[in-house]
Amino acid sequence: MADQWSLLRINPQSQSRYVGFVGEYYPDIEIYYPQYQRTTRPNKCRYPVKELRPVFPGYLFVRAGGNYLTRLPVRAYWVKFGEDVEIVSQRVIDRLRDLEMAGRLVEEIIHVNPYRSGVRVRIHLPVGDILAVIVKLQGGTRALVDLPVGKCTVPIHCLEVV
Repeated sequence: MADQWSLLRINPQSQSRYVGFVGEYYPDIEIYYPQYQRTTRPNKCRYPVKELRPVFPGYLFVRAGGNYLTRLPVRAYWVKFGEDVEIVSQRVIDRLRDLEMAGRLVEEIIHVNPYRSGVRVRIHLPVGDILAVIVKLQGGTRALVDLPVGKCTVPIHCLEVV
């Protein structure tokens, strides 16, 4: 039983409070939840901030058993399949920890829209192509562009970034 882990399900907003309660009431119990570093820009903040987020919000790996862990001030439930509490092997936890330490558990992909203000584009028309500059996007399907003869809106699927 020493190399087996169980899985607890809790409210994701209460995860840090639950870990604090377990550390206070039962300091000998080992809890693990993998985390990754996420880059966000909070409201009214000029620069992006890196913060730690859980990979599986609301789930904790616990290396102990007993119903006393579900009777803390924050409600928790054992993950069960049927009547038995599900067991997670030490190999799974070790692999999660290795990937977490290498920073490969979660890879954040940032998508940059190529159609933004000031970008030079080529508009494909049946009679020929016209060079223009995007002024602004209108919704997700059209763009206001500046042509040599004036401004007009065109569908984004007709544009090609130059």
